[in-house]
Amino acid sequence: MSEIYLTFDNTNGTQKFWTGRTDPSTGRVVIEHGKVGARPRTIEIPKERFSEPTPELEMHARARKKLNEGYYEDSPLQSTPVTPSPQSSAKPVPKSVDIHAALSSGDQAGGWFF
Repeated sequence: MSEIYLTFDNTNGTQKFWTGRTDPSTGRVVIEHGKVGARPRTIEIPKERFSEPTPELEMHARARKKLNEGYYEDSPLQSTPVTPSPQSSAKPVPKSVDIHAALSSGDQAGGWFF
């Protein structure tokens, strides 16, 4: 079974992924795509819908189209969606601020209050 991993960087800082693989048991091409960190969307393409003679060539042809759109090759660990890890139970240490001094000094030390 061969696989291809592609990633696309959006201008807003988010990423999309595209993964193509062949399923030797059914002869289909399986494509997963979507935003990195979100649940992937899955498409299974049967042999009847291939524009190429073999599943491998079909997958590579579709990946070539994505590369022309701006995707780039990536490793499987970076391109597959990752579920966020749970936050640690340690609470952040609060910062203490002398509010009276900050307010009385105006823009010099406490201007961020205004």
